[in-house]
Amino acid sequence: MPQAAMGSSRSQVALPAAGQPALKADTSATNATESVNDLRLQIRELTNANLDLRAQLKEQSGTIEKLQAEFEGLRNQKKPGTSKPSSGPKPSHKQTTP
Repeated sequence: MPQAAMGSSRSQVALPAAGQPALKADTSATNATESVNDLRLQIRELTNANLDLRAQLKEQSGTIEKLQAEFEGLRNQKKPGTSKPSSGPKPSHKQTTP
């Protein structure tokens, strides 16, 4: 019996080594499936983030257009009332002429 015990300990050492490739195949298949699922989740998250950013960009573009229109309106209101905007460029013209 001691030899059987020794033999079994040797077979136990050999069995995990022989059993590992099967476990590795199962583990690698599981890991591959998990990796695919992780990648799909990342794609979903990135797609949602992209859609959110596009919506924000569209909203901000609309806001910019409104502000530009408002700015132009204010600029047009100020031009007839005062000549200060026209006096601003005059010094730069004086600097270029000498």
